[in-house]
Amino acid sequence: MGSPSVDIATKLATAGIGVLGTSIFVGREPGLSTLTITLLDVGGAAPNPKYARDFLDLQIVVKGAPNDYVSARTKAEAIKNNLLGAAAYTVGTEIYFAFNMRGDINFIGYDKNNQPSFTLNFRIIKDYGDVGNRLSL
Repeated sequence: MGSPSVDIATKLATAGIGVLGTSIFVGREPGLSTLTITLLDVGGAAPNPKYARDFLDLQIVVKGAPNDYVSARTKAEAIKNNLLGAAAYTVGTEIYFAFNMRGDINFIGYDKNNQPSFTLNFRIIKDYGDVGNRLSL
């Protein structure tokens, strides 16, 4: 089982939203002064104990270049439009579906370098093959 953040980052890169390792990152913001997208696995509801179904929460942070609110907000919109309501996305035996947002895009302010940041919080369901004591659906 892979990291949901890695799998969804790959989906965004494939869609042309950014480039892995250049503008799209997983697990840690890179501290660059350019527009970046960082995906974080942030838990979710309790997994199903009988079936191999997880209810994942994923946070995406879009940080803009200094004083470039508009480009950062535009990139956040592009991510929203790409993921929200997306068709099922399969990575190996893992199937991601039900791409829902927990709220709309959030502006969280500027950092000490005048870089604007936005967050998008998604709830995604993931099914996969038999694992441990849980059965595939």
